Amino acid sequence: MKIKILIITIASVFVAITCCSCTHKESREKEQATTECRGSSHETSGCDASIIRNGYWYRDDVYQVRDDVLQLFDALNSYDWYCMSLDSNICETRGYIERLCQFYDKHIHEVNNISDHEKADAVINRIVQYYIESQKEDNNNMGEIVSAAVYGQLSTLKEYISFVFVMDMCKNDIQRLVLMEEMEAWRVFRNKFYDFASNCIDMEYFGGSVAVLKISETRYKVSDLHAEMYENEIMCVEGKGRVASAVPVSSAKSRLGKNCDIALIECSIDSDFLREEFSEREIELYNDIYRRAKEYNTELKPLIVRWMKKHEAWAKEMIPEERQFVSESSASALLSGLSDIICDIYE
Repeated sequence: MKIKILIITIASVFVAITCCSCTHKESREKEQATTECRGSSHETSGCDASIIRNGYWYRDDVYQVRDDVLQLFDALNSYDWYCMSLDSNICETRGYIERLCQFYDKHIHEVNNISDHEKADAVINRIVQYYIESQKEDNNNMGEIVSAAVYGQLSTLKEYISFVFVMDMCKNDIQRLVLMEEMEAWRVFRNKFYDFASNCIDMEYFGGSVAVLKISETRYKVSDLHAEMYENEIMCVEGKGRVASAVPVSSAKSRLGKNCDIALIECSIDSDFLREEFSEREIELYNDIYRRAKEYNTELKPLIVRWMKKHEAWAKEMIPEERQFVSESSASALLSGLSDIICDIYE
């Protein structure tokens, strides 16, 4: 029992550091960017390995304690998707696709003649199902925090797998260029959204440990939304796809902006209550969080518009004209999903 408590304690520190480590990510990204494809061979910290080997990814009934699964997730949990360059993330993703396909061919092999994208997706879906089951068994707050952080890594990997698959569908350099520009614009927009949402969560749950869990959940929900958008647009490129939202994309953008403005008000704490319940140091910390949230909210609005323009340019270049309305609905669904995430913080 003491060992288990120690593991969970270490894990909580790891998750908290991970959640806070990427402030001002884009400015740091250039310093950390590398064009070398490292695949998934880098070393793993002992903390990451302990999370995996002590209950989260190590169950006889699910994976029969296979070393290849442990090695794959040791590597996955040591990689920082949010602070590395897009080129590095693409290379990392291709390395994971190869390893996921090897796992599928060796251990699953349910369907013949399917794409690498479908194989990787099948393996991740099985792991996500285990994540859902493990959450049912572990209801304590720290277990939920660690599970959310691990699932966040899976969601981000799935997002990049979908992106790489779209990239492989590009027929020329122009299509690849506009797709890269769309993803770069999304990363800047997404990071600022994370910053704003995280500060709103810190205000809403000021002084409470649940904020760490809520921030981790925000990360994987956003990645899930973006992966779903790409999945639908893969279908669009193939002349299929579904209408993901009946709301015009301009209306979805306006709703997101309004909900961010409302969140800034609803998540703030009354000054009299602050003075009564918190120390001067805590009030100073809260005021700093509020100030940054206001700045992020202002900076977020033009980034939404920039991403929308890049997405539209990509859609016009890659998606058949008769299916572009479906692509627009996918963008609308993503923006609506982000609005819902913001609403969930204060409602």
